[in-house]
Amino acid sequence: MRVLTLAASGLLAGLAAAGAQESPPLQPYVPPPSASPLAPLPNAQPPQSAPQNLGDVRLNSDTAANISSHDTHSLIAPALPAPVVSGTSVAAYLDAAQSALAAGQTGATQSALEEAETLALTRSVPMSAARDPSHAPLVLAISAARQALSSGNRQDTAAHITAALSLAKSN
Repeated sequence: MRVLTLAASGLLAGLAAAGAQESPPLQPYVPPPSASPLAPLPNAQPPQSAPQNLGDVRLNSDTAANISSHDTHSLIAPALPAPVVSGTSVAAYLDAAQSALAAGQTGATQSALEEAETLALTRSVPMSAARDPSHAPLVLAISAARQALSSGNRQDTAAHITAALSLAKSN
């Protein structure tokens, strides 16, 4: 019984000592009033240049990828080249996609189609319909072009881009 009492006393003493040594709660960093909002946080490390490849994963790619399950080979989507665009309209991005496809640059084609689709999806809907997919003919044509690009069918991709371009110019 005495051993049990001594063990319990030792345990309680250890817990009391641990409780007395609690570290203060972490406080959020508050920059001084004179600090620039663009100044780095204290002890921040400068960004390291990213390696160009991680095993089989290419971080930069000139080839279309990760559009659908047909062409997804990694959880990390490669960075695509920026398309050469002469404007900020849906039609300008579709023109860029058409030119890139004709030049065999499927990565730039994918990038231009994604930008065009993003612009075409900009719409005003009631909040209750915000999650509903768009059934606008332009959005559907761009989506069809992306799917054809995903399956490697350049002829169908070009046809869908042409149809989307016609719709974009008529709007």
